[in-house]
Amino acid sequence: MTFDTGRFTFERLTMTQKIRNVQLRYGLAPIEFTALIRLAVEKQEDLPATATFCEDVLFEILTRTYKGQQIAQWLGQKLTTDFLVGVTDPADPVMEKIRSAVSSMCSGPSENTLAAFEMYLEVFLWRHVEGKAVDLPAFSALGALDEMISDAAGPPGGE
Repeated sequence: MTFDTGRFTFERLTMTQKIRNVQLRYGLAPIEFTALIRLAVEKQEDLPATATFCEDVLFEILTRTYKGQQIAQWLGQKLTTDFLVGVTDPADPVMEKIRSAVSSMCSGPSENTLAAFEMYLEVFLWRHVEGKAVDLPAFSALGALDEMISDAAGPPGGE
């Protein structure tokens, strides 16, 4: 995938930086970062195109899985900070949507990486995209990082 740098928006730059911040926060060595970026790009193929809105969350879930850290409690906290700040009414539609998404995730295998991401994505889309005229991001930040890593590595043997 070649991305058009003319479409490199502030939003995509911010997403790329969020992904790099995950690398720093978890102390990923370059080889680990590269492997996890490539895994995230592969996993993204099985997800809807709207996954590009939350690539940082997908990458962090994969990183937490790789590092052997739990996902459920972290994701619960992330949902709270990202979507519930200021929500006090238990009947608030946001609260209901999160409850529904968590319930559907809990009906599947525990700590299912893609199910956890899909649950977050469902709430994100409902909260920020549904019913609005919003364009998909111009390109995948994960894909752009993967391409930059591949370009920097060059062909085998350094030629």
